Amino acid sequence: MKKYCYLKDGNIVLGAQDLPINFENISNFYTLDDELLKTYGWLPYERVSEDKPIFVSSSYEILEDKVIEHYITRDKTEQEIQHDFDNEKKNKWNSIRENRNKLLKESDVYVVSDRWEEMDISNKQKLSFYRNQLRNIPQNFNDPDLVEFPDKPL
Repeated sequence: MKKYCYLKDGNIVLGAQDLPINFENISNFYTLDDELLKTYGWLPYERVSEDKPIFVSSSYEILEDKVIEHYITRDKTEQEIQHDFDNEKKNKWNSIRENRNKLLKESDVYVVSDRWEEMDISNKQKLSFYRNQLRNIPQNFNDPDLVEFPDKPL
């Protein structure tokens, strides 16, 4: 949807926004054409940007028929890219640990003494191996994207 700026005495009073429904006792103000809107101080708004990820600054240029916002942006530095990568990796590891801890907790019910004693050797070995695999996930995988959780044995 087209945006407009309201100007008074050559200055922007209201920045980029939709036209009001009513303005200065004029109903359906938003239906007026651009030439008539201009007489009330409303000019179409346009943003010019390189669409890079980091905002630097902006400035306005008021022309006869529109207001242009020059939106200055920049690319991320190598340091910022590395920081984002490190945070994403940290978040993935946190999620993996949460999932691992949940799975360990779910399997705790099988290692309480009365359940453990009732279990046959084969199931005890499978359960012990499974829980050990879960605990060792952070040590066995260098890349969180390559983590594979073991299958539940029981």
